[in-house]
Formats: sequence, structure tokens, C-alpha cells
Amino acid sequence: MKRLLLLLALLVTACAGGDGVTEGAPEDAEAAADLQTYDGTVAYLNLEGGFYGIVTARGDDLLPTNLPAEYEEDGLAVRVTGRFLEDVATFVMWGRPFEVTEITRR
Repeated sequence: MKRLLLLLALLVTACAGGDGVTEGAPEDAEAAADLQTYDGTVAYLNLEGGFYGIVTARGDDLLPTNLPAEYEEDGLAVRVTGRFLEDVATFVMWGRPFEVTEITRR
């Protein structure tokens, strides 16, 4: 009987630990490591219905999936931080899908 109670107590203690997700967990560190920052220029491309992209100083084409409306200005110099999206389909055949997490005018 003592063994059964001990086993039950251990089982309850193990289950009461929560979901195991805490602030600053390794998943957060991995997400932060995915972030990249670029200087670039917003460009309006009149292709496939028209859209805004960002051409980096290195010449890479970023297709922002969530560019704020106040940055939709052709020729605007920006500094953008975000992450590339791998499993995303787009309607345009230009650039690499990029989720913006921060953007400022330069």
C-alpha cells in the first residue's frame, strides 16, 4: 500500500509541473536568432497587380508579408528587422517572403 501511495504521489507531482514553457525558454532564443537586420529601400513593383518590396543594400529582394502602410512609399530608405518565412506561398514571383518585426526610416 505504501508503494502505491508513493507511486501516486510521484505521478501527481510530475503532472502538476505545468506546460514546461517559461519566459526566456530556448524556443525564444531560437526565434531571436532567426532575426536579421538589413538596410534597404522600399520599392513599388508594378508586377502581378503591384506590391511593395524591399531591396537591401546588398541587392537581395525581400517580400515583406506585413509591411506597415506608413512605409509603403517607393524609394523610402529603411532599416528592417525580421525573419525569412520558409513555408509560405505568395502570388508574386519576386523576392523571398520576409516577416517584418521592426522597421524604421533611415
